[in-house]
Amino acid sequence: MKEINNGSDFILTLTITDADNVPIPYTQVDWEAQYYTPGGNVYKVGCNNGILSPHCEIIDSSVNIYVNKFNWGRGGNVRRKIHVSFPDERFSDGRMDVFVKEQQTDFSIVL
Repeated sequence: MKEINNGSDFILTLTITDADNVPIPYTQVDWEAQYYTPGGNVYKVGCNNGILSPHCEIIDSSVNIYVNKFNWGRGGNVRRKIHVSFPDERFSDGRMDVFVKEQQTDFSIVL
Protein backbone atom coordinates (compact mmCIF):
# COMPACT_ATOMS: atom_id res chain seq x y z
CA MET A 1 0.00 0.00 0.00
CA LYS A 2 1.32 3.42 -0.96
CA GLU A 3 1.68 5.99 1.83
CA ILE A 4 0.99 9.68 1.19
CA ASN A 5 1.74 12.44 3.66
CA ASN A 6 -1.25 14.54 4.72
CA GLY A 7 -1.46 17.75 2.67
CA SER A 8 0.61 16.38 -0.22
CA ASP A 9 -0.44 16.89 -3.85
CA PHE A 10 -1.10 13.73 -5.88
CA ILE A 11 -3.23 12.35 -8.72
CA LEU A 12 -5.94 9.70 -8.41
CA THR A 13 -7.33 7.87 -11.43
CA LEU A 14 -10.96 6.77 -11.29
CA THR A 15 -12.85 4.56 -13.73
CA ILE A 16 -16.58 4.00 -13.22
CA THR A 17 -18.12 1.27 -15.36
CA ASP A 18 -21.66 0.09 -15.96
CA ALA A 19 -22.96 -3.48 -15.53
CA ASP A 20 -21.34 -4.45 -18.85
CA ASN A 21 -17.95 -3.09 -17.69
CA VAL A 22 -18.18 -0.12 -20.09
CA PRO A 23 -17.03 3.27 -18.72
CA ILE A 24 -19.95 5.61 -18.01
CA PRO A 25 -20.31 8.82 -20.06
CA TYR A 26 -18.77 10.97 -17.30
CA THR A 27 -20.34 14.31 -18.28
CA GLN A 28 -23.70 12.91 -19.38
CA VAL A 29 -24.76 11.44 -16.01
CA ASP A 30 -24.52 12.74 -12.46
CA TRP A 31 -21.96 11.00 -10.26
CA GLU A 32 -19.99 11.57 -7.08
CA ALA A 33 -16.96 9.83 -5.60
CA GLN A 34 -16.06 10.34 -1.95
CA TYR A 35 -12.59 9.54 -0.59
CA TYR A 36 -11.96 9.56 3.16
CA THR A 37 -10.09 8.10 6.10
CA PRO A 38 -12.26 6.68 8.91
CA GLY A 39 -13.36 9.61 11.08
CA GLY A 40 -11.54 12.09 8.83
CA ASN A 41 -12.54 14.69 6.25
CA VAL A 42 -14.27 13.69 3.00
CA TYR A 43 -12.76 14.61 -0.39
CA LYS A 44 -15.58 14.81 -2.96
CA VAL A 45 -15.42 14.94 -6.76
CA GLY A 46 -18.00 14.34 -9.45
CA CYS A 47 -20.22 15.68 -12.17
CA ASN A 48 -23.56 17.43 -11.64
CA ASN A 49 -25.76 18.58 -14.55
CA GLY A 50 -22.86 18.15 -16.98
CA ILE A 51 -20.40 20.20 -14.90
CA LEU A 52 -17.30 18.29 -13.85
CA SER A 53 -15.55 19.17 -10.57
CA PRO A 54 -12.83 21.76 -11.26
CA HIS A 55 -10.05 19.46 -10.04
CA CYS A 56 -10.97 16.64 -12.45
CA GLU A 57 -10.05 15.88 -16.05
CA ILE A 58 -11.41 13.15 -18.31
CA ILE A 59 -8.61 11.26 -20.03
CA ASP A 60 -9.66 8.43 -22.33
CA SER A 61 -12.06 6.25 -20.31
CA SER A 62 -11.03 7.48 -16.84
CA VAL A 63 -11.08 10.59 -14.68
CA ASN A 64 -7.87 12.06 -13.31
CA ILE A 65 -8.46 13.69 -9.92
CA TYR A 66 -5.91 16.29 -8.83
CA VAL A 67 -5.76 16.29 -5.04
CA ASN A 68 -4.22 19.60 -3.97
CA LYS A 69 -3.06 20.11 -0.35
CA PHE A 70 -6.13 18.38 1.12
CA ASN A 71 -6.25 17.98 4.91
CA TRP A 72 -7.54 14.46 5.49
CA GLY A 73 -8.03 15.17 9.21
CA ARG A 74 -6.94 11.69 10.26
CA GLY A 75 -4.39 9.22 8.99
CA GLY A 76 -5.14 5.71 7.86
CA ASN A 77 -6.30 3.68 4.90
CA VAL A 78 -8.33 5.70 2.41
CA ARG A 79 -11.78 4.37 1.49
CA ARG A 80 -14.04 5.30 -1.43
CA LYS A 81 -17.81 5.45 -2.07
CA ILE A 82 -19.38 6.10 -5.48
CA HIS A 83 -22.91 7.20 -6.38
CA VAL A 84 -24.20 7.43 -9.97
CA SER A 85 -27.58 8.84 -11.02
CA PHE A 86 -29.06 8.09 -14.46
CA PRO A 87 -32.20 9.63 -16.00
CA ASP A 88 -34.95 6.99 -15.90
CA GLU A 89 -38.62 7.94 -16.03
CA ARG A 90 -39.71 4.58 -14.58
CA PHE A 91 -38.81 5.90 -11.11
CA SER A 92 -40.98 8.49 -9.33
CA ASP A 93 -38.14 11.02 -9.13
CA GLY A 94 -37.16 10.41 -12.77
CA ARG A 95 -33.72 9.03 -11.81
CA MET A 96 -32.15 5.65 -11.20
CA ASP A 97 -29.65 5.95 -8.35
CA VAL A 98 -26.88 3.37 -8.01
CA PHE A 99 -24.61 3.25 -4.96
CA VAL A 100 -21.38 1.26 -5.24
CA LYS A 101 -20.25 -0.68 -2.19
CA GLU A 102 -17.57 1.09 -0.13
CA GLN A 103 -14.09 0.10 -1.31
CA GLN A 104 -10.62 0.37 0.15
CA THR A 105 -8.12 2.17 -2.09
CA ASP A 106 -4.46 1.25 -2.53
CA PHE A 107 -3.12 4.16 -0.46
CA SER A 108 -3.08 5.45 3.08
CA ILE A 109 -2.57 8.89 4.61
CA VAL A 110 0.26 9.52 7.06
CA LEU A 111 -0.03 12.47 9.47
